[in-house]
Amino acid sequence: MQVIEKAYAKVNISLNLTGQKEHNLHYLVSMICFSDFYDTIVIEDSNEFKYVINDDVKFNKPDLILKTIEFLSKEIGKDLPPFKITLNKQIPIGAGLGGGSANAAATLRAIDKFFNLNLTYDQKVLIGNKIGSDVPSCIVSKPLILSGYGDQIRLLEGLNDKDIINEINSANIACGKHAGDENIMSNVILLCNESNVDIGVHPGFSDIEGFGRRRLNLSEKNIENLIAYQTGALLGIASTLNSKVTHMKPHGALNNMACEDLNLSKAIVRGFKAIDKKLILLAPTNSELIKAGDYYGIACVEEGFADRAYMSDGNLSSRSLEGSLITDVQKAVQQAIDIANGEKIETLDGKKIHVPAKSICIHGDKQEALDQAKSIKQGLIDNGFDLVKLAELDS
Repeated sequence: MQVIEKAYAKVNISLNLTGQKEHNLHYLVSMICFSDFYDTIVIEDSNEFKYVINDDVKFNKPDLILKTIEFLSKEIGKDLPPFKITLNKQIPIGAGLGGGSANAAATLRAIDKFFNLNLTYDQKVLIGNKIGSDVPSCIVSKPLILSGYGDQIRLLEGLNDKDIINEINSANIACGKHAGDENIMSNVILLCNESNVDIGVHPGFSDIEGFGRRRLNLSEKNIENLIAYQTGALLGIASTLNSKVTHMKPHGALNNMACEDLNLSKAIVRGFKAIDKKLILLAPTNSELIKAGDYYGIACVEEGFADRAYMSDGNLSSRSLEGSLITDVQKAVQQAIDIANGEKIETLDGKKIHVPAKSICIHGDKQEALDQAKSIKQGLIDNGFDLVKLAELDS
């Protein structure tokens, strides 16, 4: 038996350091793509462990392939059976193309396939983070934005848009400031129409590189203009397709800041209300956003998050905190069911809180998004819930 994995060269389009973590680790935001230039990892049957490298390759740092095997054995709790692994090296060492990280990721994928370990995506990322901060992105090897300290990955190629839309009732569409453009908006609206899914405005900060997840301090008038601009953009594209936009939900850092700031929330509501006052405001439970919607007489629907951890004050935990992102599918399903049933959920800081909500949110910009969407939908149906579109829920 033989398994071959390609280890694609990594190219950093941009890299910004956004803070420092303990142990000299840095928080970052990096845009990454991968070349067609690659090394190959080959794994074959053998009576003893053999590691072969083509040509006279000499590594400047500890060999990440051997490090990968070591950490993988620790993760599964036992030594791997004997095998032969061959590295066919093409990516120049020290060229800044992430060859070592790519080799580690390819080794991880190859061993997983060869021994039928059935590692989850989370396990691969966990092992990858122990090897090096670049390894998780190389596990995916597709255009992406990397954030956190290398552990948070968002694909840039419309990950599973069509498939995910088939599993949901209402979609929030980025409007060009933190992601998307006029053509992407149009394409996603068409997908929503095909699947009878409600269409929503999803405005964020003007922050493509940070995917709108960095906090920006803007005046209330600038916020109002920002929301009006993006709301008008989506409604304009929708009108060319004879499509109705039903709701509005702020994105990322803008949403998080609004949850804590009534004046900011009021500016957001004024921004979309000026364009279409009939839009439903979709916002987190008990937030200042809900209060702002009520203040201006806007129809509101409270939402809970299946794939994010909460703090005991009812707000979402910071993405920089370990455990903030719920990537395990079954854990996300259970949190969605608990929220829908009115049961308390456990917070990241060890408390239990109620999150009254009529809408469940999951994020579509991650590797496990489709599996979560399918499983959450089925889990809610199995527990007796009727799933309807947002506009139908409000009525």
